Amino acid sequence: MSLKKRERCARGNLACDWLPLALLAVVVIAGCAAQPTPTPTPLPSPSPTAAAPLPAVNAEVNVYLLLVRPVTTDFAILYARDQPASVLEALVEELDMIDPPPEMAEAHRLLKEGYQLLAEGTAMLEDHPDPALRSEAIFMQDWGVRQLWEHRRLVAEYLAQAEREQEQ
Repeated sequence: MSLKKRERCARGNLACDWLPLALLAVVVIAGCAAQPTPTPTPLPSPSPTAAAPLPAVNAEVNVYLLLVRPVTTDFAILYARDQPASVLEALVEELDMIDPPPEMAEAHRLLKEGYQLLAEGTAMLEDHPDPALRSEAIFMQDWGVRQLWEHRRLVAEYLAQAEREQEQ
């Protein structure tokens, strides 16, 4: 057998060896059931989940905390920067409609300010600004996230104080 004929057979055998394997892989992959992927939501559910009221605070503060819980969770704060400006602006409008109890007025102001800064910074980034505006937009987002964490800190301090007062 000539050298050229042997090379063709070797190439042909290689193709014959891999062709059934490739067809088998295609059949196996095609037979796999498609797994549905969950649709991500911009923020957690706007309706709060049922939770036991905090006994240390009055009913008005409990209602307020239930109303703002979906946008003050760790998840909401950590992923707020990833939300479109339109979602954040709608959230600011909803927060404007909430009338906080006097004990939560400062914390609510920080919450609104934080989401407002996030909305403005995100809107600036969505417009593809020049580098100077981009850095300002990122700073606004960072400051907005800081305000959200500050809101959480104020609420935690208030709840701890209320609990200490109830124990006495």
